[in-house]
Amino acid sequence: MRSLTISITVTALLCAFGPLAATRAVAQDDSQTLPAVTVAEVKTASFVQRVPISGNVVARDEVLVDPEVSGHRIAAFEVDIGDEVETGDVLARLDERVLRRQLQLRELALSQAEASLEQARSQVAADQAQLDQANSVLDRAQRLRDSGTGTQASLDDAIAAQAAAQSALTASSDGITVAQSQIEEAKINRDLASDDLDNATITAPVDGIVTARDAQIGSTVSSGQTIFRILRDGAVDVEAEVVETELGQISSGDRAELQIAGIGATVGTVRSIDPTVDPVTRLGVVEIEPEAKEGLRPGLFAGGWIITAERTSLAVPTSAVINDSSTASVLVEKDGTLERREIVAGLIWDDLREVLDGLKEGEHVLARAAGFFSDGDRVRPVTGQGD
Repeated sequence: MRSLTISITVTALLCAFGPLAATRAVAQDDSQTLPAVTVAEVKTASFVQRVPISGNVVARDEVLVDPEVSGHRIAAFEVDIGDEVETGDVLARLDERVLRRQLQLRELALSQAEASLEQARSQVAADQAQLDQANSVLDRAQRLRDSGTGTQASLDDAIAAQAAAQSALTASSDGITVAQSQIEEAKINRDLASDDLDNATITAPVDGIVTARDAQIGSTVSSGQTIFRILRDGAVDVEAEVVETELGQISSGDRAELQIAGIGATVGTVRSIDPTVDPVTRLGVVEIEPEAKEGLRPGLFAGGWIITAERTSLAVPTSAVINDSSTASVLVEKDGTLERREIVAGLIWDDLREVLDGLKEGEHVLARAAGFFSDGDRVRPVTGQGD
């Protein structure tokens, strides 16, 4: 009797749960037949927009040092290429022998002019005395003639003598003016000779680093000849070339990541952007101020990137984005069903595509092979890259 009861119970259970088990089996078989697809979760990521560059290290402000006197030989150099100098430091010395003799001659000429002035003043004093005497004689002759005791001839002689004395005084007074002019001229010539002697010692006009020395000891210098080049304050820039289509992305102050030959990795900042583009190469020039590093010098090759944008945004794998002629879209997976959704796509960085609009964080998208599926397709999602 007990065995019969157990049999009836088992049979009842089978009748009750048999349809449910069968349904589950069918659903399991159906899910196994759906195509398995890799999905990626929509997450935030960092994005960088950058522009490639290449160029050279150049002097920001190179000062040319020319001799201010010509026709003299270089006697000595006091600095060499690569030396740091300050304003007023002696760079080189010229042979001063001829310049010293010229200064002596100019000083002698000044002494002679000053002596001439003293002579002219003495002559004026003498001529003034002669004029005073002539005026006295003329006055006496005039009184005698008026009284009838003097002759007309005596009066005429006195008048002539007075006129001659007046002319002599005028001439000697003019001589003082001439002598004073000669002194001024002699002083100017003396000062010029003194300046030439001083300029025989060539000094640094600015603080900086000597980058070139274009002469030899014993060579004769000439006006306009560059002897030294000085990099003012040691400041250099990277003069980089950029394709014209990417110039508009760059702004002053943008950060740059640089690789400089012999220096390695360093960073810099955009100082200026050339307003023109070369009509032949279609390249524009950007000036970048690199971080100060030992060994930076003009002529070194530099490459790298200018960072034009850095931000954190929603991201999906680049392979998830379907690009049409004018739109971008992804296939969003929800409960095993795909939904095609347009997005506003942005930057590409590290195999990720920036999503500016159209998705929410935490949603899942078809990671790849999106072109083989359509809106409404049923799939079996498998978590993959990007999750």
